[in-house]
Amino acid sequence: MNHQLVSHVLWLAIALGVAGCANMTARGVAKTAAFDHNCPLEKVHVIKRAEGLLAYEVDVCGQRRKYRDLGEQRIVFVDVTDGAPQQLPAQ
Repeated sequence: MNHQLVSHVLWLAIALGVAGCANMTARGVAKTAAFDHNCPLEKVHVIKRAEGLLAYEVDVCGQRRKYRDLGEQRIVFVDVTDGAPQQLPAQ
């Protein structure tokens, strides 16, 4: 098989994998926001994502909220709109 073709296929696979992870993470923050604010998931929309951070601005039933991943060894999305919490939720 042509080395250049293999290289292109490999890069495509990596790009699709990264895009898939970002989509799964956005879905996770939307689910967390829906639960935190007792809002139906279909009324939660990720408005923007901060590049290089797991930080999101989210529309939750018409209210703008900010979420960050504060977990160290697992993903823990926390609403930080009013400032970061003093401690992480219990595991």
